[in-house]
Amino acid sequence: MDADALQGQAQADAATATEAAIVDLKAILKKHADECALDPAEKADPSQLVIRRILVNKDPDISLIPDFVTDAEIEHLLQLADDLWAPSIVGSGIYKSNDESKDLQNKPSQNRTSFSCSLRSGQTPIVKALENKLSFIAGTDTDYLERLNLVRYSPGQFFNKHHDGRFRPITIFLYLNDLPEGDGGETFFPRLGLKFTPRKGCAIMWRNTESAGVEDFRLVHQGLPPKTCMKYGVNCFFNAKPVRQWEEPESDEEGAQQYRTVDGAELLKEIEQGVADPAQRLRAFQVFDDPRMVVVPQLLTAAEAETFHNWAINGTAGMTTAVLSGMEARLSAVAGLPESHLGDLNTMTLAAQMLSRPQVMADSKRPGRQPVKAALIFLNEVPDRGELRFPQLGLQVLPRAGCAVVWDVAGSDGQPIERAAHLGRPPTSGVRYVATCVFHDSPVRGL
Repeated sequence: MDADALQGQAQADAATATEAAIVDLKAILKKHADECALDPAEKADPSQLVIRRILVNKDPDISLIPDFVTDAEIEHLLQLADDLWAPSIVGSGIYKSNDESKDLQNKPSQNRTSFSCSLRSGQTPIVKALENKLSFIAGTDTDYLERLNLVRYSPGQFFNKHHDGRFRPITIFLYLNDLPEGDGGETFFPRLGLKFTPRKGCAIMWRNTESAGVEDFRLVHQGLPPKTCMKYGVNCFFNAKPVRQWEEPESDEEGAQQYRTVDGAELLKEIEQGVADPAQRLRAFQVFDDPRMVVVPQLLTAAEAETFHNWAINGTAGMTTAVLSGMEARLSAVAGLPESHLGDLNTMTLAAQMLSRPQVMADSKRPGRQPVKAALIFLNEVPDRGELRFPQLGLQVLPRAGCAVVWDVAGSDGQPIERAAHLGRPPTSGVRYVATCVFHDSPVRGL
């Protein structure tokens, strides 16, 4: 065991030995039932969303919710995670912006030795129902709920001192099983002197922030190691911004019902059967009114698309100024804006099994400026799927090499059009390559 591992183990051992007030749901429920003249064995009917929330610590508030998940829900969650467990990772870095995805890098750490499994948002009807319950008790829309993250602690495994982050105002942790008396595995808040005993079906909830973007470090906590048995739980994090993950429809038939499909090749066939060389004739088809969206079936010739594809894979190899400037000139003509308003060209990849979430196109190099139009050019074709999707518009565009999509991302008031959020549907196999860029309402070249 290396020095970092030894240090992590020593910290976990020290926390286990630390004296603290034990918060045991069984004892609290019995006291609560006696005071309220309730039957201790009485359980809320989950079908009626009768949820008891018991405040066990004031300032900062920490609540216990008994019987939050049923035995059937627990069994279902564990079945979903079966064979998908992987070593847990930790986000580390320094906050420099309001985007934790850029500031923090997830990687393994000797301070966290458990295993984890992230479910997909709304993965099954039972997961959707659980997400709705979590949203109800947190008083926050499900759009702000991150993907449910199951955790598994084998005997001796732990998660040392950590804070869930200033970008996560609320944490709810679900306990999926009981442990023998005295077996450890508590959730420990060292600054509050509280240890919460795992109890099957129980949830614990707390706020991580004192105010927007300001951590409440009193909520630093640890997952203490169980001694002899496996401990299962679920991290449920509510983010400060909408992070709802897009998930694949259960079937292509379901997707076909949700999305109107636009195929650039078919659009071209409807008008002419001959060769539509962009150098001779640039065809653009408006496929949506508000926000305005056009599809250009052949912004790039087959040879140009191949050049851009190779450029995306190998860097600048093979790219010429003539090819790049030709593409920019055509794109500007379609957008109806001068080339001086065009931001930098970026390439992106999307491989099989990758997940993406809806987002409105932005200019990462000019975070203070809001683009008015966005463009995406498909650089290759994939065997199946790989569409560009607009979930709130119910529209998807098939990936055809050289095809471009140009759409409005801001209104006349300069505010982002949230309905224009887009995402990529992962291909069944292979890698989909695209080039993206944005147009501003004023010149940006040279800035």
